[in-house]
Amino acid sequence: MSGHDDKENIREDNGGAPASAEEGEHSLSNDVHPETGKSDESGKIEEAQVSSLPATRYQQLGWVLRRHFFSLVIISAYTFLFSLPLVAWILFCTSATFLSEYPNLYSTLLIYGGVALLLPIMALGFAGSAYFLKKLTWNQGADVRADFLSGVRKNGRAYALIGFLIGLLYLLLHLLIAFIDASGEAINPYVASLSIGLGYGFFLLLCSIFCVQGSLLMTYEGGFVSHFLVALKIGLVNLYKGIWVYLLAFVPFIVFEFASGLNVPLIVCALCAVFYFGFAALLSVLYCNSLFDLAFNRRLYKQAYRRGLLGQGDVNYDPKRK
Repeated sequence: MSGHDDKENIREDNGGAPASAEEGEHSLSNDVHPETGKSDESGKIEEAQVSSLPATRYQQLGWVLRRHFFSLVIISAYTFLFSLPLVAWILFCTSATFLSEYPNLYSTLLIYGGVALLLPIMALGFAGSAYFLKKLTWNQGADVRADFLSGVRKNGRAYALIGFLIGLLYLLLHLLIAFIDASGEAINPYVASLSIGLGYGFFLLLCSIFCVQGSLLMTYEGGFVSHFLVALKIGLVNLYKGIWVYLLAFVPFIVFEFASGLNVPLIVCALCAVFYFGFAALLSVLYCNSLFDLAFNRRLYKQAYRRGLLGQGDVNYDPKRK
C-alpha cells in the first residue's frame, strides 16, 4: 500500500489518513499479456486487467490456483529450504536413542526447546511467501524470486519473532503433555484428555491470531504489540469464519503431530515442499485480505478495499452483481 514498505497507518480511533503514496512501482514483465496475468518462465507476473479480476476472495483462490499454480510450487520450495534446519532437528530427535536416558520432562524441554529456536528460521520463509502472495492477490504485479527475497528482508524480523513465540507455545504445550504423562493416575483420565485437547485448541487459535498479526505487520504501519491486539480482536470476532481456513492451512501440522512412525511425516514434508506451504500461505493471505476489508478497510482505507478484486476501492460494490 503506501509508504516505503507498502504499509498504511492503522488508527481505528480517528480513521487516521493513509501515508503518502508508494514512491515506486514494482518492475513488471513485458512478456505477460495483461489480460491473462499469467507468469512467464522468469517468474514475473504482470498486473491483470481489472475486467479479468475475480469478484470474491473465494473466487480469487481458484483464480490463483489456475493461473499461478507453479508460482505456489516455487514459493513452497523456497519456504521448505528455510524449514530444513527444523526438519533435520526433528528427524534427529526421532532417531536419537540417547534421549530415552533422560526423564520425560527433560527430553521434552530439549526437543521442543530446539524447535522453538529453529521455528524463526522457518518463519522467514513464510515472510517471503506472504509478501509475494499479498502483491499477487492485490494485483500489484509480482516477481516470485525478487518479491520472496524482498519479503524476507522487509518482514523477516517480525515473522521470526512470531515464529519464536509460536515455538514457545508449542514447548509449553508439550511440557503440559509430559507433566500429565509423568503424573500417571494422579490426574483423572478425563481431566487429562480435556486439558490436552484444550491445550491444542488454544495453541491452534493463537497460531491463527499470529497469522493475522503477520499480515497486519506486513501491510500496515504499527507496533508489534498493537498489531497483536488488533489481530486478537478481529480474529476472535470473526473466528467462526477463520477457523475453517486455518484448520485447512494447518492440516500438515495436525497430521505430522499425531502420525506415528517416519513414513507419514516424511510424506507430509514432501507435500509441503512441493505445494502445501504455498497453498497454506495463500489461504492465510486471502482470509486476511477479506478480514481487513470487513474490519476497517471499507471505513478507513478505501484504496485498499477489495484490492485485487472487481470493484476495488468501491465501497458500494456488490459482488453478487458479477
